Amino acid sequence: MKEEIWKEAREKIGSVNLDTYHNLAVIYKGIKLTKDDVYGVRIYSTDNDFYTDITDTFIVGDFQTSVDEYLKLKYISKLELIERLIKNEINTNKNHKRFNYLKTMRKNYLKKYNEINTRQTKRR
Repeated sequence: MKEEIWKEAREKIGSVNLDTYHNLAVIYKGIKLTKDDVYGVRIYSTDNDFYTDITDTFIVGDFQTSVDEYLKLKYISKLELIERLIKNEINTNKNHKRFNYLKTMRKNYLKKYNEINTRQTKRR
């Protein structure tokens, strides 16, 4: 299963191959897949400075479906965080610049989330 996802990721348009002498790697939409002789295929999230191993939770089906499901969960958690920040901003600080910034962030994440959902709906 991991080998199939590895092949799909390497062939995916828009993915970036990062090959070295010791291992092979590919990054696509914030997800890094590495392959070496010791660990095989591993999948990491590049959300922060310390990559998080998501190999066990990532694989849902084929590569694109797994990426879509991962991104949907990521966008939902970001939207929930933004909603909490907006509530806090309205109730305590009342900083209009920060409020407008948070609204713009919410709009961008909603747009990304909706793109994934419409793409999945068209595929079915």
